[in-house]
Amino acid sequence: RSLVFTDLDTDRYELGGTITFTSASVESNIRFYSIFFLNDFYEIIGSELTSVAKGSVTMNYTFANGFVLPSGSAYLSILARNDDGVALVVNGKTTPLIDIAVPLNPPITVHFIDEDHGAGEIGGRVTVQRAADESDVTAYTCYYGMAAAAIQANKKSPTPVATYYVSGLSSSFATFVIPSHTPIPSGATHFLAFTMNADGEIRTGLSVGIVDRTDVYPVVTVSSVQFTDIDLDMSDIGGPVIWYEPANTAGLTEYSVYMAVDASGTLRKYLGNVSVGQTIFSLPVNTYRYTGTLLYTHLIVYARNFYGLALTGLALEIVDRALPLAVVTDISFTDLDPVLGQITGTVAWTAPINPALPTHFSSFAVYMAESTDAMASASQYMGNATLPTTSLTVPSGTDISNFTQLVVYTRNVAGQALVGSAISLVDLWFPIEHVDWLHFFDQDLGVDELGGAVEWTEPASTHMVHFYRTYFEESDGPWWAMSPWATSGRLCPSIRAWEISAGSSWWPQMLRERRWCTATSRLWTAPPRVAHPMSDTIIRLQVGVLWQGPCRPCGE
Repeated sequence: RSLVFTDLDTDRYELGGTITFTSASVESNIRFYSIFFLNDFYEIIGSELTSVAKGSVTMNYTFANGFVLPSGSAYLSILARNDDGVALVVNGKTTPLIDIAVPLNPPITVHFIDEDHGAGEIGGRVTVQRAADESDVTAYTCYYGMAAAAIQANKKSPTPVATYYVSGLSSSFATFVIPSHTPIPSGATHFLAFTMNADGEIRTGLSVGIVDRTDVYPVVTVSSVQFTDIDLDMSDIGGPVIWYEPANTAGLTEYSVYMAVDASGTLRKYLGNVSVGQTIFSLPVNTYRYTGTLLYTHLIVYARNFYGLALTGLALEIVDRALPLAVVTDISFTDLDPVLGQITGTVAWTAPINPALPTHFSSFAVYMAESTDAMASASQYMGNATLPTTSLTVPSGTDISNFTQLVVYTRNVAGQALVGSAISLVDLWFPIEHVDWLHFFDQDLGVDELGGAVEWTEPASTHMVHFYRTYFEESDGPWWAMSPWATSGRLCPSIRAWEISAGSSWWPQMLRERRWCTATSRLWTAPPRVAHPMSDTIIRLQVGVLWQGPCRPCGE
């Protein structure tokens, strides 16, 4: 007729407590009452938990704390039973199963520095770094404690110093303010910090000791703290921390170095110490700058005596030096040097988006290399380009040796990026081969007209020959006087070259157009005939060899 259960075990997925239910109004056909777990669809999960014999109006069954809740359980159900079996679920008594569970995750850290110098009094801030996972956390609480273990039994009072709800926090930590001149409660030795939700506080929180700082603690500070990061990984630091000692070191025993999330020392982390008389602390490389999601932003050096740390230290903002990570794109280069084995021209690229410190870059380094990794193979440094420049001129006559790649790296004050961008280095040059046995036999019998095949023998090596070009020439001059782009000399300046691919050694036809050569000489064309120049000029046919690289023709 009724069923009541309250979970007293505060661990998630565990039960503890007593099931209380009343018997059916008519029990003539009932021998036992069976307890089952049901899923969301009111289906029985597994076998019965236990059976309770009838005979009492009110019956109980107790779970010991730590009973593991079967997976998928959503309801508790009491079903009547006799020798023939168990009643249908619809005829039983069912109640929703509410798993009482306090938060699983405690705060990450808790920190307190007494800023009140009065004996027996404290003042300052208890800083609690929020839990890494707040999915089951709704608030943070802080108590005076009587021991270091942050458990319920060690609370000085059940009333917290304060409670801060997650919904009202805007930073990565909750700060509990202790007013100046606050008397330390009798027996209190620590502050205890807990995460909390509607079901209660986490069983074990974190604690920080209460250190009552008075005038017996150091009141002097070091000066001129300096630090240069020599660890080139982002978010890691390392290197020497240097400072000047106070003018009066009487009573001091050592200097302690910390990292903190601000200049005031909030959530500070101890790094190490050196004896008085020493002013250098070697911070190991690979020192990680994060605590959870919080970034340590300052190094702080404190003076220390027999009683402890000075109330204040000298802070220095951390400058994390790291190699650039960005790489350039769209590298281009066209060789303009016609000599084999030499290059000249402009290497150009597109700069990547420049990130903020510490991987911000300020310049680019260009190399010729034997592989795409200039630092892992033979290479030659070509020069540096400072932002906003995104190109570099390669001097004329630069020897390429065995280099096959042009590689560009980003750089900053920490050094050069470990990864660059590369393109293949293509050396473009004029061909050195020439054809042999060039001959032509006129087969056109008309006066002042030509026709027939132009033939020649290919060079012995044609691996760098792409085309042959055939020209008419009016004088026996050097090859550059025959260029179809020539503007002086006896060559027809407007005549075009005939061009055929390598592998051919003859040209089957002559010009099909009228071309003017000089004031006293012209060529008349009509297929398959070519007009012969006037008798006062010499007609020659020459064949040039052309090599064309991947980007442009080099020449003949």
